[in-house]
Order: sequence, then C-alpha cells, then structure tokens
Amino acid sequence: MSGFLTKLIVSSLTPFQAEAERETVCGCDFAPCFQELAFADAAASGDFWKADKSEFLYLKAVSGDSVTFEIWRNGIKVADASNTYGDYYATFTNAPLYTGFVADWTKIYNIFGGGKYQIKIQITNFGNSYTLTSRYFRVYPYSPQMAHGTVRIEGYQTGNILAANVDYSALLDELPNGWYSSIRIEGLFGEKTPTLETDEYLNSSYGVRQNQNRIVNEYLLQSEILPASVSNRITQDQILSNSVLVTSYDLYATEIFRRKEVAPVAFSDVTHFQQMGGARYNITFRDRTQNVLKRNF
Repeated sequence: MSGFLTKLIVSSLTPFQAEAERETVCGCDFAPCFQELAFADAAASGDFWKADKSEFLYLKAVSGDSVTFEIWRNGIKVADASNTYGDYYATFTNAPLYTGFVADWTKIYNIFGGGKYQIKIQITNFGNSYTLTSRYFRVYPYSPQMAHGTVRIEGYQTGNILAANVDYSALLDELPNGWYSSIRIEGLFGEKTPTLETDEYLNSSYGVRQNQNRIVNEYLLQSEILPASVSNRITQDQILSNSVLVTSYDLYATEIFRRKEVAPVAFSDVTHFQQMGGARYNITFRDRTQNVLKRNF
C-alpha cells in the first residue's frame, strides 16, 4: 500500500471499514514510535537527495464518497492538499475511484516551516464521516549530519498488487512512469559485493577459453527496528516496484549510493522483537541493470 493508506476491500453496498488497530494503550510502550525524517531543500540547491516527498493513495468505495487530504502541522490544520503543496490527483482518467496526493516537503516547508506534520484524510462514506491519519513526519531543512544513518527507498509502481487491492496500472494515463513512492528509515545500505558469473569452454588443446564473464553486484539493506505498519509497506509493496531506487546517507561510507537502481534478491535475515512490537530487516538486492559484461563473440 502506498503511504499510510488503508486498503478498502469493500463492495459498493458496504460502508467504510478501517483496518484493525491496536487496543487503546500507550503504543510507544510496546511498538517503535516511528516518526519519519523528511527533509526540505531549503537552500534551493536542486539536489534531489536533499528533498523528500511522501505519497498517499486512496481508493473510494463508491463514486459518491467525499475525500479530502489535509496537512496538519504541530497538531493544527494548516491547509487542504493541492498542487501548491505537491502533486494532487482528485481522480484518474481510467480509475475514477482513486484519489492521491504526493506531498512535497520542500514546498510545504517553504510555506509553513519545519515541524511535526501529519496528513489526514477526511472521508464521508454513506453519510458517515471518518478520519485516517498518517505516520508523523519530522520536517527539517536538509543537513548531512541529520540525514546520517538513514536510507531513502523510492519506487515507481505500474502493476497490480492483488493482496493490497491496488491496481497501479489504472493510473498510467496520468502517470506513464508509474505511481511514485518514498520512505526514509533508519538503517544502512551498502556492503557492495561483486559475484562472478562465467561462461567458458575448452578449446582443442583443452585450454579454458572465455565466452563471456559477468559481474553482478549485491547490496545489503539493514534496517533498524520497524513497526509492522512500516515494514509491511516496504516488504509487501515498495520493493515490488518496477523500479526500486535506494539512496544511502552515511558520512562514513566508502561509496556513495544515490538513487541506485536495484532489484530484491532475498530477505536474508528478519529478527522479530516481540516485546518491542517490531522487527529488524536485512534485505539483499542486486543491480537492476547487469551490464558489467565482457563478451568474446
């Protein structure tokens, strides 16, 4: 699912049903209180890695539903979503029940300043009103020191994820590259490890000769403890993207990765912390484009 957004698996005759939530207790005692760092390019450098965006996609139950995206700062509503604050899609040509908003934190910061933000969705469904709230975003002007130790995962989806009841292919008229997604988590990305793939033969003198050799690099994403609401979003949607782009923010890195295009290989390790209500993930990726290739034909 994109953003924080709930999937609504409902018929046209069924009123709104939100996903199940925890019991009403102090959740921070049991689960990581995830607040996403979101950076604004306050200096107008134009460097993409200094400017974050966050996306929210919603599927109405019926065309008559009323849906409004709201921007809240420090507990106070400051605006309704519009193209002033990012990219607002009231509807889509081939998907009239979908509506979406991609928040541009640089635009929002330049108007309202930094702070603790949420996106709230106000829904009127069958005459009843409901509110869905996003995770919190801590919005700051970009600095390499503050970004250190985080990883930004971006992607573009063009397919249909059956389990999530989200058909991104229906959005392609407006978005030919796919629906954009982004999240920043605490963690590390790197440990670039080359693997050698060989295609060889024996000549008439039994000497080993090369047809072609290929180098495929693998990379490791190591997250800090994530609540299920965040880890499910990454593992059940985002890394299934047609294009996964990873940017690492590590002041001690031996190699810089900015929008490195990769493909998932395996969940190499998943460690659950039951009493903390979260899990730590190690995910192995490889090069999406594998052109470190030497041919002899």
